[in-house]
Amino acid sequence: MRLKDKVAIITGGGSGIGRATAELFASEGARVVVADFNSTAAKEVAQAIQNAGCQAVSVSVDVSEPAQAQRMVDVTLETYGGIDILFNGAGILARGTALDSDETTWNRVMAVNLNGTFWCCKAVLPHLIKRGGGSIINVSSSTGAHDAKGNTVAYVTSKGGVTLMTKAMAIDHAKAKVRVNAICPGPTDTINSHFGASAGRADARRRDEVDVGHRRGAATKQMPARRRAPSGCGPQARWLCCSLLTYGLGIARRSRLASGPGGLQQNVKLFLREPLRLQSPEVQT
Repeated sequence: MRLKDKVAIITGGGSGIGRATAELFASEGARVVVADFNSTAAKEVAQAIQNAGCQAVSVSVDVSEPAQAQRMVDVTLETYGGIDILFNGAGILARGTALDSDETTWNRVMAVNLNGTFWCCKAVLPHLIKRGGGSIINVSSSTGAHDAKGNTVAYVTSKGGVTLMTKAMAIDHAKAKVRVNAICPGPTDTINSHFGASAGRADARRRDEVDVGHRRGAATKQMPARRRAPSGCGPQARWLCCSLLTYGLGIARRSRLASGPGGLQQNVKLFLREPLRLQSPEVQT
């Protein structure tokens, strides 16, 4: 088990990429905290993990609120006594150009996707440093690394910020043996894939703490089902935080396949078999 006895916080853990990652980490021996805005979903995932004979607890959190991010960390420390891994999977998707994105939409997307990632990192970092090191994995997007998409200006901007924040944090905390990396999924079939337009509308709160995909259009419909599945991101996240990798810093890693995050799994298998030669920090494509 690559993650035996590691303590991992998974935000956005109630569904999609977050859930798949929580289940994978638990199966690899990690003690998991399933954190989600949707407390019912978080509890269901934690219970499913427990039913499989693994360790998990749930916590309700709105990552856009610094106090709630800190409370999530406090619950983790009270339950498991430390933290080794933070997986920032919470996020929301909003559609719109600069002309039709209102203040509420823009601010909410930034509050969850960019600020929320920052607040969770800020709350966790002192404990990773105290523990002698650890791993932070931020979920950015292929649009946050290379491929800006039309009609998603707020979302793309927030994810670009996550990618650069990842690199800055990797530099800042490398000497403390804290690895900070990002994964950049392509189109993924998640709850956000099926929602309509604005994060400023009434349904926006339902999308908080849910991993972010893109609209379910021609691109995703042409993909093999497995290659747009949320489970495709879990193995890459596992690779970034397991003991086999002690020197990956500031990487924004996306699949070499254009067909979505499921293709990452093949890359991960190669990484687990072969030495990884990386310079820090860089974007790999």
